[in-house]
Amino acid sequence: MLSPCRNLLKIPAAAVILIIFLSLTGCAANSQVSKKVGKANLVAVVGAAAAGAVSGLVTGGPVGAIQGGITGATSSAISSATGVVAGVIEENEDKEMQKGQIKDLSTRQRELDELEARIGKRNYEATLLLADCNHRRAIEVAKKAFGESKDSTQRAYTLLLQAMAAEEMGDKTLAASIYPKIVQESPQYPNMDKARSDALEGVLKIQQLRRDHGLPPLCSP
Repeated sequence: MLSPCRNLLKIPAAAVILIIFLSLTGCAANSQVSKKVGKANLVAVVGAAAAGAVSGLVTGGPVGAIQGGITGATSSAISSATGVVAGVIEENEDKEMQKGQIKDLSTRQRELDELEARIGKRNYEATLLLADCNHRRAIEVAKKAFGESKDSTQRAYTLLLQAMAAEEMGDKTLAASIYPKIVQESPQYPNMDKARSDALEGVLKIQQLRRDHGLPPLCSP
């Protein structure tokens, strides 16, 4: 497990937006800013991006530039993140271009908020747990999300996330028991082959996201 998930849930949204901003502007994961943000925040960003990716699989549509979200950022947190970026811009030759991109921070925050509202807070928490390689806890939280939500898209999301967690930890029996439920819940899935294909694609996406942010792509046994 990469880090305790309860700590990830306390990470300011602005920190997540900041790292996503860096990835969009071409800054490396080991850049000056990402070092200031810290490794735990990188795990949170993986969860944020994974939330968007899974949402895209469930709906069959694009997930947008942000691909994930943490809500609750205050204006002061946004200002703090902007200040860190501005500090790095002072050392960057292409100042004008990146100054313009700082304006995107508030837009990114809005997109993050919209995504969490769309998938549900429990589903977001479960995605963070999966990003952190806490598979069984992710499944537990996702089951709670399924029981609490009446929204068919959110319920399909939570089932697909459970299947992803089961597949990544090697529990093929558990995964196989979830696929019929996905087909029953969502018209997006005409058969179990499609459900399993998306679950495996989701696992590959989250592993790639870990790798992209300098984290081990595979979870330790």
